[in-house]
Amino acid sequence: MPSDTFFNLPQDKQERVLDAAIKEFSRFSYHKTSINRIVEEAEIAKGSFYQYFTGKKDLFKYIIELITEKKMVYLSHIMSEKESLDFFELLREIYLAGFRFGKDNPRLQLIAFRIINLDNQLKKEIMNRSKDRSEQFFIQLLKDGVNKGEIDSEIDLEFTAYLITKLNMSVLEDYFVKRLQLDSEEDILNLEENEMMVFVDKLLSLIKHGIKSD
Repeated sequence: MPSDTFFNLPQDKQERVLDAAIKEFSRFSYHKTSINRIVEEAEIAKGSFYQYFTGKKDLFKYIIELITEKKMVYLSHIMSEKESLDFFELLREIYLAGFRFGKDNPRLQLIAFRIINLDNQLKKEIMNRSKDRSEQFFIQLLKDGVNKGEIDSEIDLEFTAYLITKLNMSVLEDYFVKRLQLDSEEDILNLEENEMMVFVDKLLSLIKHGIKSD
């Protein structure tokens, strides 16, 4: 996390540093990003950078935290309407909100995609935190679905939340990053909502109905 020195900076200077970092992390893989380019873009001394962050890893992890917080804003209006939606409608709206977040914030979405190609240790640190949040989120949604009679009360909620989370992470890595090769802002902006939602509906159908023949 940033030091108190960073948080004590004027807001416009904080934003200048973060904007420079976001630009850099979205343009290059993590290992090819440069602190030198970030400080040059932000117009700060390199020594000042190390007063704000312990290093590139610290900065990158903070950017991921900011992305997560911003994405939750996209979900907040959906969650406020969750009583009017069943579990599967709500899940569909969550996926749709995630898609729209990426379209509205292509640089941030690219940085999230960059996590896939991190070295194992850093990827594990970031993904474990994300995984824990996701599982708790889905456990609560599943509980609500059980209480409304939409979800089988006999299922193991924690295991089901774990499976949904793992499925989401695998889809992100294998489908969007590797298969669709979304590797630029243009790639993300050109992705059609209908194309995305056809895939999402297939995924939701599998979650809802499984693979057993009727």
